[in-house]
Amino acid sequence: MQNAEYVAMRNALIPSAVAFANKKAGVNPQSNEDRDAWNRAYHSKMNDLARPLTSGQTTRAVIRGRA
Repeated sequence: MQNAEYVAMRNALIPSAVAFANKKAGVNPQSNEDRDAWNRAYHSKMNDLARPLTSGQTTRAVIRGRA
C-alpha cells in the first residue's frame, strides 16, 4: 500500500471516530476533563479502526467501520 492510499483510507475513518467520541464525551466538551475524555475516545477508536490497514484486512470493511 502506498502512503497516499493509506492516508486517504485512514482519513475516511475520521467521521466514525468523531461520532464515537461525540457519543462518549459529548459534542462540545467544555472542561479539560471532558476534552481529555473526547481525545482518548477519538484516538482509541481511530487506532482500532485503522489497525486492519496495516494488517492486510480488506479496506472496504475498514472504511465501513466493520473492522
